[in-house]
Amino acid sequence: MEDLEPTNNVEVKNSKFGVTLEPVMMLINIGIHANLMVQTNLFEERVCLHSDLGQNKSVNCYNMTSAEQEIVQPAAADYLMIKNLIESFVPCIMTLFLGAWSDVNGRIPLLLIAISGMVISNCMFSAFSTIPNLSPVMFLLCSLPIALSGGTSVLYLAAFCYFVDIIDSKSRAFRLGILYTFINFGSILGSVLSSILYNKSTTYAYCLSSFVSIAGLLYTYNFLEESIVIKMGANTKLFNIKLVKNMWQTVIKQRQGYLRCVIILSTLSLTLNFIILLGESSYMYMYLQKQFGWTMEKYLPFTAYTTLLHGSSHRDKSFITLCNYTDYIPNAIVYKYYFSHRSRDRCVRVQHQTSNS
Repeated sequence: MEDLEPTNNVEVKNSKFGVTLEPVMMLINIGIHANLMVQTNLFEERVCLHSDLGQNKSVNCYNMTSAEQEIVQPAAADYLMIKNLIESFVPCIMTLFLGAWSDVNGRIPLLLIAISGMVISNCMFSAFSTIPNLSPVMFLLCSLPIALSGGTSVLYLAAFCYFVDIIDSKSRAFRLGILYTFINFGSILGSVLSSILYNKSTTYAYCLSSFVSIAGLLYTYNFLEESIVIKMGANTKLFNIKLVKNMWQTVIKQRQGYLRCVIILSTLSLTLNFIILLGESSYMYMYLQKQFGWTMEKYLPFTAYTTLLHGSSHRDKSFITLCNYTDYIPNAIVYKYYFSHRSRDRCVRVQHQTSNS
């Protein structure tokens, strides 16, 4: 067992005061949020084009009415659900093995694998979006590279493990705050750029995602240094049940005071938080379309504002669990403002139409 224990004594240049992994996470989040903004519209358009609705010459699938959107939304929601399942179910199993594997074989290979899957997926989306007659089922194939490479689950796993390796405990909280600043800035920038590029073409948004993910891959390969001392003769087997068993024993072993309970409850709270976060991001646009008749042009600034408020709530990472819940308070305020503002506008229009009649 001695040989399997990682020795994290590699001194990484600029690890204490400079940047290391932060630019990579910023670039990747630019691409993720640029894609996230337009994928719902893309599936709605393709469902319309390949349904009976699209055969009607009076229907413009690229500028549908509210009634037409209600027809295609159930099918589009099904495709999005399948896409999310593909990108989530397989990676959640792979992380059990890849996390323990990286303790022995290094963090950089894990980062390269995860980012490479995103690069391939983004390039596939860019190519497929240029083919108008392509079925929406084909776009589900774009999720396979992310699923097989681990996607964001493996990316964040490798990123946080890398930080734990290179940052001492005294400056770790501060550096995690810097990391989250880069992540949230990338999310906001991706949302803003997506709104600009979407007015030209959906393909441009996917090309942006491809470009920044390739840049992140090249940065990781050329500038990041390995943080693990890889020992000669170490077990390089990927699906090593023994390593996974040791990892679980580390999590559930008896600790001083209530530390074990704190770890388990923190894991459960983060799981619930991600259920809320991913569910909201997948279907919020459809909800706003149905309730208020919003277009993508109105939804994109709304998402940028909520992302900004979400990021501003993460000032102190010592209270990360508390922040995971309190960051929905400013989001709720924004929802209230937008919803009440939109409803008031509709009431004014109805009153105006009534007075004119």
